[in-house]
Amino acid sequence: MQTHTNPTLTHSTTSHSTAQAKAALAYAKSFGWHVLPLHGVNGGSCTCSNPACDRQGKHPRTQNGVKDASADPAIIAGWWARWPDANIGIAAGASGFWVLDVDGEAGEESLKELEAKQGKLPDTVEQLTGGGGRHMLFKRPAAGMPNKVKFAPGLDSRGDDGYIVVAPSIHKSGRRYEWEVSSRPGEVTLADAPEWLPNMIKSNHIAAGTKPAQDWTADIPEGQRNAKLTSRAGFLFAQKMPAAEVMTMMWITNVNHCKPPLPEAEVAAIVASIGKREAAKEQGETEDKRTQAQILIALAAGAELFHTPDENGYATFNVDGHKETWPIRSGGFRRWLVRQFYEVQSKPPGAQALQDALSVLEAQAHYDGRGLPVFTRLAGADGRIYIDICNDAWEAVEVTPSGWRVVSDVPVKFRRAKGMLPLPIPE
Repeated sequence: MQTHTNPTLTHSTTSHSTAQAKAALAYAKSFGWHVLPLHGVNGGSCTCSNPACDRQGKHPRTQNGVKDASADPAIIAGWWARWPDANIGIAAGASGFWVLDVDGEAGEESLKELEAKQGKLPDTVEQLTGGGGRHMLFKRPAAGMPNKVKFAPGLDSRGDDGYIVVAPSIHKSGRRYEWEVSSRPGEVTLADAPEWLPNMIKSNHIAAGTKPAQDWTADIPEGQRNAKLTSRAGFLFAQKMPAAEVMTMMWITNVNHCKPPLPEAEVAAIVASIGKREAAKEQGETEDKRTQAQILIALAAGAELFHTPDENGYATFNVDGHKETWPIRSGGFRRWLVRQFYEVQSKPPGAQALQDALSVLEAQAHYDGRGLPVFTRLAGADGRIYIDICNDAWEAVEVTPSGWRVVSDVPVKFRRAKGMLPLPIPE
């Protein structure tokens, strides 16, 4: 995919209807996508005027639906001249991609289970829906892709003869669809889905509600150690194993299978936290009455929130002994926050709670956080030059007039863009 101007427009200076028209044309001109006008949402109601409408802001305005989708700018301009408040649909198959539609908490849980069995999906273009879900776009395979509704709990596919609603359309909730900040079209290349995913969808052999068994012999890579040890400690406590024996089991697991092992104090803190929670349950103590969004916001207190000169919200936080910086709306920060929640609650947060928390944290970064620049790969500070090595430890090369060294505590904020490759460490 070529790099073009992103069709997600600035809404603060443009009316809603003008933004829709410009974005619709940009999708066709920049990417060759086939665009379709959809009914919009006005005052919380669908513009189709049907009070019983169950697809508010999602169904086509044209007679033949997705078959009318076009990449012709003249046709698209005519549609939005006639329906300036129309939401934007993109025909999946005709536009060269298919879509994995992850719907809310059920979809996130199903996807987590599939990735645990089959491997993580590649980075690709991704959209956050107005309803708290997300769309992951993948290249259309030569054999095509079907539309499948709920091929697993909370997971749909949109393929040939299917379409999705895209930014900056408005959802019935009043929220806009928006491209995930680090996964926008034109800035990220559409990825090929691993073969197992389209094969499963086509065969529809995914068993609903199945969970992968704990594999106590498998190594645990960096980035998964806290979550895995938390899950296993919770399992052992649920089997009524004494706390001292759980601690011994976790120390053995950490030494033999965590790559690299966590500090002993961190393992002890995990076991103590889970043990305290399980003891509270047995004693019938009141569960945390905070909402999931409130818990997520509280968990983010350990992160440094700030904003860039162009008013984008960012967070810097600790991950397994090093610091990372990500946009608040990025997958990197969302994954960290979900991990913090899972370690405390032993379940993932709801998709809507996550979206609500991100909105609050974004506001905190803007109004309460410092204004700081963010750099990609190269930066300067205090007469020194810093080069982001782009490795998992977030190290950088510090260059001074007297020489260079590899440092982990970098005094500037580096952002990792999709597709950046690690540099070799100088010798």
